[in-house]
Amino acid sequence: MDKTSSISIHEGKPIRCKAALCKKAGEALVIEEIQVDPPQAYEVRIKILCTSLCHTDVTFWKLDWGPLARFPKILGHEAVGVVESIGDHVNGFKQGDVVLPVFHPHCEECRDCKSPKSNWCSRYCDDFFSNTRRYGMDSRFKDSSGEDIYHFLFVSSFTEYTVVDIAHLVKISPEIPVEKAALLSCCVSSGVGAAWKVADVEEGSTVAIFGLGGVGLAVAEGARVRGAAKIIGVDLNPDKFEIVGKRFGITDFVNPALSGEKKISQVIKEMTEGGVDYSFECIGITSLMEEAFNSTRTELNLNGFITHELSFEEINKAFDLLVKGETIRCFSSVVVLSPPEHSLSLLRSSSLSGPMAKAASAQTPSLSEQYHLENEVKQVKESPEESNDEVADEITLETAPADFRFPTTNQTRHCFTRYIEYHRCVAAKGDDAPECDKFAKFYRSLCPSEWVDRWNEQRENGTFPGPL
Repeated sequence: MDKTSSISIHEGKPIRCKAALCKKAGEALVIEEIQVDPPQAYEVRIKILCTSLCHTDVTFWKLDWGPLARFPKILGHEAVGVVESIGDHVNGFKQGDVVLPVFHPHCEECRDCKSPKSNWCSRYCDDFFSNTRRYGMDSRFKDSSGEDIYHFLFVSSFTEYTVVDIAHLVKISPEIPVEKAALLSCCVSSGVGAAWKVADVEEGSTVAIFGLGGVGLAVAEGARVRGAAKIIGVDLNPDKFEIVGKRFGITDFVNPALSGEKKISQVIKEMTEGGVDYSFECIGITSLMEEAFNSTRTELNLNGFITHELSFEEINKAFDLLVKGETIRCFSSVVVLSPPEHSLSLLRSSSLSGPMAKAASAQTPSLSEQYHLENEVKQVKESPEESNDEVADEITLETAPADFRFPTTNQTRHCFTRYIEYHRCVAAKGDDAPECDKFAKFYRSLCPSEWVDRWNEQRENGTFPGPL
């Protein structure tokens, strides 16, 4: 097949083609004939050659709330295609070019696009999750009735033809096999780019990767090519190491479910004589990000900033010292009793002494285990005037049990937590309590049916892996 050939007979005219429509959250996609309008200014129409399915597509396929929960829509954002026609003011692209559509825009003009440290275009990312096009909400897709079909992440690749803004396009060599090129538009570029461009992993370094999904494995590949000496993979599923991970250069594996009472950061520091040089969190869980940070080497010298440690009663002396220029920082044990959350990792990773050490030790909350499911639960409570019913204890989700083999992602965490919230609410308020409806809506939109079926069975036989 000649990838560079274009179908110019439709230039400036609508094209009718097949597309997989998502008409309702969680329902099977429907293959239908749609109309794809010609590209407008700064847009190109692309014939999709190959597209792949990303977990993000699955997440938003199930989502029934928020700005991206609009139907019908065409999902898909990992793809490769050939330019069929171009709109006005399009420079740098022509008919027959092989291109990657990408959901992150790039205007090439703003400060962030010109910076080697950022890929978040400040010009076009303001409306990133509102799904707007450069000139408004009008869609380039129409169904058989002439009604608009929503775009998805500015790409919508589950169709034979799509229309994409040039800010979301990258031209590539036609020699790259299409099934491999499609992977470059999302997970591979994210992971390899993190290792190459962001971290700039060097030869002989040590690396930890939390989560061995597509992005995590791409990080491993990037670190391997850069010559990392030790690449530690962290995941609940050992098959991701034995069957897949080793092929991508992962040398060591840590299963949080088998680490006992040790935190994963402690395990990794013992494996690497003090911590890895680079740590990558590839799942998206806040507590996991903190643990990944704590797995790195400690090289911050904060002690040099602390020139005086005074009691709270000596607060005026601290003012005098600072005004006279005789101190960099004075610390009172009372002042640091409640440090900001984002500073806790720095405090824990430094050699502190005196009142500051006591304050940090006394107030620093213990980290969750590596794959703790974060407690974002808002309890259903009644005021004493409304009810004397006993309020349920706060839900704290500990380490996922060894038999919890679902993908440890944001979806899992929110899904599992909302499921528990719902059943605790029902137990406290009753099946018809309206305040339980929001929990039901959340977990039913986030949780695959096979997960729910399994948890229901476990609740009945007393083996449910969580607090109820």
